[in-house]
Amino acid sequence: VSYRVISSDYALKVQKPEADFDTIQSDYLKKLEDFVMKYASSEDAAEAMVTIAMSREFEGKSDQALEWYQKASSSFPDVLWGQKATGALT
Repeated sequence: VSYRVISSDYALKVQKPEADFDTIQSDYLKKLEDFVMKYASSEDAAEAMVTIAMSREFEGKSDQALEWYQKASSSFPDVLWGQKATGALT
Protein backbone atom coordinates (compact mmCIF):
# COMPACT_ATOMS: atom_id res chain seq x y z
CA VAL A 1 0.00 0.00 0.00
CA SER A 2 2.83 2.43 0.84
CA TYR A 3 4.29 2.20 -2.65
CA ARG A 4 0.92 2.94 -4.25
CA VAL A 5 0.45 5.97 -1.98
CA ILE A 6 3.86 7.32 -3.03
CA SER A 7 3.07 6.76 -6.71
CA SER A 8 -0.41 8.26 -6.48
CA ASP A 9 0.87 11.31 -4.65
CA TYR A 10 3.48 11.84 -7.37
CA ALA A 11 0.90 11.46 -10.15
CA LEU A 12 -1.38 14.05 -8.56
CA LYS A 13 1.40 16.56 -7.99
CA VAL A 14 2.81 16.48 -11.53
CA GLN A 15 -0.63 17.13 -13.03
CA LYS A 16 -0.93 20.56 -11.45
CA PRO A 17 -0.27 23.41 -13.91
CA GLU A 18 2.06 25.16 -11.44
CA ALA A 19 4.01 21.98 -10.67
CA ASP A 20 7.74 22.33 -10.12
CA PHE A 21 8.70 19.11 -11.85
CA ASP A 22 12.33 19.01 -10.68
CA THR A 23 11.35 19.37 -7.02
CA ILE A 24 8.50 16.88 -7.32
CA GLN A 25 10.71 14.35 -9.13
CA SER A 26 13.50 14.70 -6.59
CA ASP A 27 11.08 14.22 -3.70
CA TYR A 28 9.48 11.23 -5.42
CA LEU A 29 12.81 9.50 -5.98
CA LYS A 30 13.84 10.12 -2.38
CA LYS A 31 10.57 8.58 -1.18
CA LEU A 32 11.13 5.57 -3.45
CA GLU A 33 14.65 5.09 -2.12
CA ASP A 34 13.33 5.30 1.45
CA PHE A 35 10.63 2.77 0.57
CA VAL A 36 13.22 0.35 -0.84
CA MET A 37 15.32 0.68 2.31
CA LYS A 38 12.33 0.08 4.58
CA TYR A 39 10.60 -2.66 2.57
CA ALA A 40 13.54 -4.25 0.75
CA SER A 41 11.88 -7.67 0.48
CA SER A 42 8.55 -6.36 -0.81
CA GLU A 43 7.76 -7.13 -4.45
CA ASP A 44 6.84 -3.45 -4.77
CA ALA A 45 10.48 -2.68 -3.99
CA ALA A 46 11.41 -4.26 -7.32
CA GLU A 47 9.13 -1.86 -9.19
CA ALA A 48 10.47 1.06 -7.15
CA MET A 49 14.05 0.05 -7.99
CA VAL A 50 13.30 -0.11 -11.70
CA THR A 51 11.54 3.26 -11.53
CA ILE A 52 14.59 4.78 -9.86
CA ALA A 53 16.87 3.11 -12.41
CA MET A 54 14.89 4.46 -15.36
CA SER A 55 14.89 7.94 -13.86
CA ARG A 56 18.65 7.83 -13.34
CA GLU A 57 19.04 6.61 -16.91
CA PHE A 58 17.02 9.57 -18.25
CA GLU A 59 19.14 11.90 -16.11
CA GLY A 60 22.26 10.55 -17.82
CA LYS A 61 23.44 8.84 -14.63
CA SER A 62 24.15 5.49 -16.25
CA ASP A 63 26.29 4.13 -13.42
CA GLN A 64 23.54 4.75 -10.87
CA ALA A 65 20.93 3.30 -13.21
CA LEU A 66 23.02 0.18 -13.66
CA GLU A 67 23.34 -0.27 -9.89
CA TRP A 68 19.57 -0.06 -9.42
CA TYR A 69 18.85 -2.43 -12.30
CA GLN A 70 21.38 -4.92 -10.91
CA LYS A 71 19.89 -4.69 -7.43
CA ALA A 72 16.35 -5.31 -8.73
CA SER A 73 17.52 -8.13 -11.00
CA SER A 74 19.48 -9.96 -8.30
CA SER A 75 16.97 -9.38 -5.48
CA PHE A 76 13.86 -10.30 -7.48
CA PRO A 77 14.79 -12.73 -10.28
CA ASP A 78 11.34 -14.39 -10.24
CA VAL A 79 9.27 -11.20 -10.09
CA LEU A 80 8.17 -9.33 -13.24
CA TRP A 81 9.99 -6.10 -12.29
CA GLY A 82 13.14 -8.03 -11.48
CA GLN A 83 12.93 -9.67 -14.87
CA LYS A 84 12.43 -6.28 -16.53
CA ALA A 85 15.57 -5.11 -14.75
CA THR A 86 17.42 -8.14 -16.09
CA GLY A 87 16.22 -7.25 -19.56
CA ALA A 88 17.47 -3.70 -19.16
CA LEU A 89 20.91 -5.07 -18.32
CA THR A 90 21.19 -7.12 -21.51
